[in-house]
Amino acid sequence: MKSTFVLVVWLSVSLSAVAAAHNVGAVRPLDSPASEALAHGLRGSPTFGELVAAVDATGVMVHVVTGDAMLFGTSGATRLVAVVGGWRYLRVMVSAHLSIEERAAMLAHELQHVLEIAQSAAMTQQAVRELYGAIGRPVTGGRDAFETVEAIDTGLRVWRQLQSSGRAIRRAARLATQD
Repeated sequence: MKSTFVLVVWLSVSLSAVAAAHNVGAVRPLDSPASEALAHGLRGSPTFGELVAAVDATGVMVHVVTGDAMLFGTSGATRLVAVVGGWRYLRVMVSAHLSIEERAAMLAHELQHVLEIAQSAAMTQQAVRELYGAIGRPVTGGRDAFETVEAIDTGLRVWRQLQSSGRAIRRAARLATQD
């Protein structure tokens, strides 16, 4: 019975990661680096997985892209793009110049912003500005750019989990080659 439970949990987690990496759910990567960041985050961070599940449970659709030119010297951005049929469509952009761990952590940071928007009643750009005026702080030098403590904390937590996960994988690989 115990081994069946472990198998079911493992399959559930594995299938969730595969589904998210293949554009099933609310978080949809639109290019390879975005897809790699999503898969890496799901593999290496429990917090990242919880965040994706929370976004999936909301009435938003998130398109994730990577790019070369980022506004205000940032490494990520989240924008409300449209509201259609009761669905809010958001675009998350993450810098293409980041390492895989950095991209995954920045994606987690931006998905926290997605949750902040999804959990609000904001349906327009102006309403999003007002939301962040209330819950965030302006980014120096940025027009309509805000930051929240929750997003910063989420990104850092995922970064630490990915670093820890990477060390465990490298340690296991080292031990396997010593046998």
